[in-house]
Amino acid sequence: MSSLESLNFEQSMEIIKILLEEKKCLELTFKGSSMLPTIKPGSRLIINKFNNLSVGKIYVYIDRDLDSFSKIVCHRLYEINKYQYYFKGDNRNIIDNFVEVKDIIGEVVSWN
Repeated sequence: MSSLESLNFEQSMEIIKILLEEKKCLELTFKGSSMLPTIKPGSRLIINKFNNLSVGKIYVYIDRDLDSFSKIVCHRLYEINKYQYYFKGDNRNIIDNFVEVKDIIGEVVSWN
């Protein structure tokens, strides 16, 4: 059996999605300052599987950068334009590039 450290990013994301399907809840630690003052660095995020996406709520999604570097981002849903979802950090002036629904992992339902 291999350890989680040996998994690549895509494999890790599949495991997270399966865990959300099974448990309906997941806990992650927030890093960064993009969601200040709402969410502080080191906060524990409780993430649930989402059913409907709503502007104003906070979600965790995969940011697939053009240089093929992917990362997990926690930002507020700012705008929905058909099948394109736009997010923005509370502490940011710029709206993120659009995200497809397949890359949205879950809704942040609480943090501390």
